[in-house]
Amino acid sequence: MCKYFKLNYKKFMMTKILLLFLVIVLFVGNFVNADSETAYNIGDYVINATVLKNGNVHVSECIKFDFHDVANGIYRDILYRYTYSSQNSDMKPSSSRYQADSIENILVTETSSSYEDENKFSQISESNARNGMKNYFSISNIKNDGYIKRIKIYSPSQSSSTKYLKIEYDLKDVAVLYKDFGEIYWNFVGKDWDCDISNLKININFEQEYNMENIRVYPHGYTDIINLVNEDGKISFEVEKLKRKTAVDARVVFPASYLDSSVKKQLNENYDFNTLNKIEKNMEFGKTRNKISNFMNYVIIAITIMYIIILFIKSDKVSSKGKNKKVEYYTQPLENLSLSVYLKLCGGSVLSPNLLMATILDLHNKKVINMDSQKKVKKSFDGIEYDYYLTINEGVRLDSLNEYERIVINYLFNSNPTPNITTFKEEKIELNKRFKELSKNTYSISKLNAVCTKHDKKIESTVYEKTDSKLKRFSFIFMFCIIVISLINVFLISPLNIDLKIDNISIYIVAGMFVFMFAIMLTFVKSLKPDYYEEYNNLKGLQKYLKDYSLIKDRYPIEIALWDRYLVFACLFGIAKKVAKEFKEELIRNGYDDDYIYINYPMINMAMYSSTISTYAASSTGSSSSGGFSGGGSGGGGRWRWPVVVLSKNNVI
Repeated sequence: MCKYFKLNYKKFMMTKILLLFLVIVLFVGNFVNADSETAYNIGDYVINATVLKNGNVHVSECIKFDFHDVANGIYRDILYRYTYSSQNSDMKPSSSRYQADSIENILVTETSSSYEDENKFSQISESNARNGMKNYFSISNIKNDGYIKRIKIYSPSQSSSTKYLKIEYDLKDVAVLYKDFGEIYWNFVGKDWDCDISNLKININFEQEYNMENIRVYPHGYTDIINLVNEDGKISFEVEKLKRKTAVDARVVFPASYLDSSVKKQLNENYDFNTLNKIEKNMEFGKTRNKISNFMNYVIIAITIMYIIILFIKSDKVSSKGKNKKVEYYTQPLENLSLSVYLKLCGGSVLSPNLLMATILDLHNKKVINMDSQKKVKKSFDGIEYDYYLTINEGVRLDSLNEYERIVINYLFNSNPTPNITTFKEEKIELNKRFKELSKNTYSISKLNAVCTKHDKKIESTVYEKTDSKLKRFSFIFMFCIIVISLINVFLISPLNIDLKIDNISIYIVAGMFVFMFAIMLTFVKSLKPDYYEEYNNLKGLQKYLKDYSLIKDRYPIEIALWDRYLVFACLFGIAKKVAKEFKEELIRNGYDDDYIYINYPMINMAMYSSTISTYAASSTGSSSSGGFSGGGSGGGGRWRWPVVVLSKNNVI
């Protein structure tokens, strides 16, 4: 259904500016990390990993949770083994060899800020656990493109509170033993954390002390890794302000003597450092590509904003053609065009209830219909004090009326919204009652919509030029360039795997839909035909005059004989009540009382309540009444976001 648009020039400009701002915010918001979706933020996150001689790794995670909402607890997903169709046992990050067979010896402790043990939680089966419990944790197994241990920690927290939790566990059979070297490759922080991590520190050491030499460490992540230390058998590195959904892993290569013969994963070959160097170079290149890709995101945003701004300027230039920027008062009623054309000049819809009400007043003004207002014996619940009885004047030539006027008369008196009138089913109608009856006739409303839509299009083609071809060409070229650059960025520049590429292209699509809709709105604006420039500017001047009437009536004295015509346009502009009130006050100052005014000036009476009646009119046309117009967790192995999916979450229970 058509709705009535407020297209006053200034309001129209403000609407376009606000829509522009909305598009930019939505578009940029898809590339800039939003606020945490969890009930907490993570302040400090320290991971201590000890490589045991038997090939296991003991992990202790010390996490500071700052809660900004109420929560029953959190759950911690740890992906320790994953599989997919193209996975091989090789040295790539996605290799099947860099997995844990299981996770054992899980412990949860709530500690002080120094992470000294204070309160060890007891394990409970998940079937017996309930929200609201505290000092318990449950463990469940999840299989979803991999094997996950879900640790659900029951520890109710209030908003603005802080908790220090320590989670310990053993990763079974993580290390790989070659003839000359040993190796671990583990994804310490997976990409599925739903909040930023302020400070991340990862410490890696060994079960027994040796004369630590020939240890090589390769930390990875699409982030800046700082303070890398590798000395005396202790490895550490840090990340500041790790963005949510960003993974961090590390490969550590060390002498084979640091592991014993009980290691399960043993390969009868020497470690291939040549292959390692190639992989690391590719990964470093991937990190560079990721930085370029992120930079390209902002380039795309900048190009899009520039495109919208230029399109906005060009669109405004087209739509403003022939329109005076500074509106001058115009004090004479307009007679050259029909009311429906005047409404269309300012961008309104023929289905507007304001047009319907203005047309009824105008038909009375032209003596096509008689309107008799009678005060209700009992005021109605909606505040309407008068009934308005309409009859057709005898001898009126209906074929002399314009198409919309005939549609209105036929709709009111025959419930048949067409311009073809033969006879009248009713000789006299009460307007309020009639609107209520029509609002229940869905068939007539539907037919009125169809007839008025057709009439609206006919007037639009008469009043407006066709869409500017230069503007369409400019818009198409820019949109095409943005799409091509986006596709190149996602599928050629970005190093992410296909699943993550699909995620990114989905973001582009959502953002692009908003941009596209806004661009369409700006591209297909139309300019007035030169024949209508003068009428448009006079119409805007009349609107300004009536809106400012209370300020200028002494400067521009108005003739009472013109009141009825002015009220027609005031109703069309959606300011009938305001203008009618001004006219009524002038009559009262001249000594007339209410009864005299409402009997002798029914137009004022009806205009005073036009906004209330328009509510019924809107219901009976299927339109909208309008008062104005113009216008994470850690993953397993050494994934580093390369394989198909990285699982890991820390969510509120």
